[in-house]
Amino acid sequence: MNFKSVFSRLQAVVEFTNLQHKLGPVEGFLLDPEAYALMLLAAEGSGTGEIVEIGSFMGLSTCWLAVGSAKAGRETVHAI
Repeated sequence: MNFKSVFSRLQAVVEFTNLQHKLGPVEGFLLDPEAYALMLLAAEGSGTGEIVEIGSFMGLSTCWLAVGSAKAGRETVHAI
């Protein structure tokens, strides 16, 4: 394992921890790894256009999707 690989992994841990702290007050039924996966898919997924979440509860998953969408400069996230 080289320094670049270690640094890249540490960046992901720091990003995850910061987002956990920022979105901590938002309620919902979502495990932390699931939340981070949603954010990554919204940020780096191959899809285009707006994101529509159907069946949001208290907004936790919507917030993680919105963070990822904003990170990628993508469209709006809608929660129904």
